[in-house]
Amino acid sequence: MRLDHFICCEHHFLASVNAKIKRSERQIYKIAEDLNLASDAIDIKVESEVKENGLGYRLIVKDLQGFSLEDISMQIGECVHNLRSSLDNLAYALARLTLDPPAEIKNIAFPVCIDKKSYGKNWKERVEKMFHPDVVAVIESVQPYTRTGEYGTPEGDPLYLLNGLNNSDKHRVPNLVVLAQEKIVFNGSIKYYRMEDAYADGAPDLKVSIDPIVSGMTLLDATTKYPVDKVEGHFNIHGRVMLEVNGEYYDSVEYLKMTRAYLMAVYDLFAGFFADDNK
Repeated sequence: MRLDHFICCEHHFLASVNAKIKRSERQIYKIAEDLNLASDAIDIKVESEVKENGLGYRLIVKDLQGFSLEDISMQIGECVHNLRSSLDNLAYALARLTLDPPAEIKNIAFPVCIDKKSYGKNWKERVEKMFHPDVVAVIESVQPYTRTGEYGTPEGDPLYLLNGLNNSDKHRVPNLVVLAQEKIVFNGSIKYYRMEDAYADGAPDLKVSIDPIVSGMTLLDATTKYPVDKVEGHFNIHGRVMLEVNGEYYDSVEYLKMTRAYLMAVYDLFAGFFADDNK
């Protein structure tokens, strides 16, 4: 796994920003290592049962064993906090370019708004008071509410997703779930009551759940044209650990890498302000 190094200018106002971005790089590597170990240890216990009408079978999850995600969830929460708080550190550094030390330090933060109305109501006057007009223009240009058309939606903006995950993490650790769509292999056979039914029946109509795995859920539902007597053999299931963000599921490491890279691109937009004031 490769992560780009943060290359924003080395202005001393940006020391905390650089430190947190660099720290996030080490955290992502550690999270990737621990997730690989956890994924290898996942043991999904399932049982098959013939449907009540005999036309097919279901695969029911009985238990998940062999792994724990609490520590990894906390690591992700710490990484998310470093990424989000680095934005506020950037806002403080930008405010210092106007007045050092800044006025109303407690009110300094980097706004992340999904709609222009909320930005105008809660942030516009504040940022115009704290920052140079050119800085304000850049801040407004990266707001989630500006993302439309071919550039996606405000709800899918990386800053918006990061902000939401960070806010939820203040009350609970990030939600990691196990999804089994990665691979389901059946080593066995389906027994029909009559041999001619087995020959006449084609491949069963399969429906695989895309929901996170929990005990008692129906992971797979197979429908046949002719009655089934029993299902023999076993299923090998490879589960994948995913991060839930606003109801969507992401590869945890890829999400953190993507978000970190996006933040670096955002910070580069502000680098010129510090280059002009290189101290």
